Amino acid sequence: MFDEFIDKPRRSALFVPGSNERALKKSLNLTADVLIFDLEDSVAPERKAAARRNILNTLRTSDFKAFEIAIRTNHVNSDYFQQDIALAHSLKINAVVIPKVEHAKDIKNVERHLQGNHADQDIKIWFMIETPRGVLNASSIADASAKNECMLLGTEDLAKDLQVPETPGRLAMISHLSHCVLAARAAGISVLDGVFKNFSDNKGLKKTCEQGRNIGFDGKCLIHPDQIETTNALFRPSIKEIEQAAKIITAWEQAREAGKEVAVLNGEMIEHLHVQNAKRLLKKQAFLTANER
Repeated sequence: MFDEFIDKPRRSALFVPGSNERALKKSLNLTADVLIFDLEDSVAPERKAAARRNILNTLRTSDFKAFEIAIRTNHVNSDYFQQDIALAHSLKINAVVIPKVEHAKDIKNVERHLQGNHADQDIKIWFMIETPRGVLNASSIADASAKNECMLLGTEDLAKDLQVPETPGRLAMISHLSHCVLAARAAGISVLDGVFKNFSDNKGLKKTCEQGRNIGFDGKCLIHPDQIETTNALFRPSIKEIEQAAKIITAWEQAREAGKEVAVLNGEMIEHLHVQNAKRLLKKQAFLTANER
């Protein structure tokens, strides 16, 4: 599973309110890697049914093949969940995003609903870790189903429940974020950082993206189209990284041709694991270059 998601970089995952017809239509012209049509937090209870109809009409009348498309349902125990899953079943989408998952049984429940609706077997499960209990159970949740493909962090809700201040460096959150990245990597799935709510603060967004990438996230959840360009740029390989990856592969190949088990580049030992990482990075870059919009 780990190698599969590398073919689909998820640098930017934009939440689009299902109740906002204009935003749904506008999203077709954006450059996010992932569009998450939302039925949960951004949609008022009295607008849930209208939001489902909007999403249905948008996906049936527009071409979104350039994106990964997901639908965020309401919580598995909510009154809306059955209708949300039924909508997902009726559409050609990549995944359902399940909010506020706290136990492996929540994922099992989703899996049963997908099977019960005879949903397309290609529909994957993406899930959000948004509570302290969710963080503590992140590993068992990530391992709960073969249909699990991506973990998303709900950092706003998590900070609220942890009762920690919102600081620029997210000091109080680092250990929790790292724990979730570890759980995702152990399960072989991708993992996305939470939203940066101040969409007018591009400098702050840049710092948070850099921090998230250094922690190990594959990309970031977004709440506004203006955040896409910065996020895409910071979650793609840099020119320096690309050049270094090419040098690593060349050094390794030359060493192998000379009958050596290891290579040396600029005084540093190069082993097979370094070559694997370099090839993965170049593969990601090649995909991004071929699919630029």
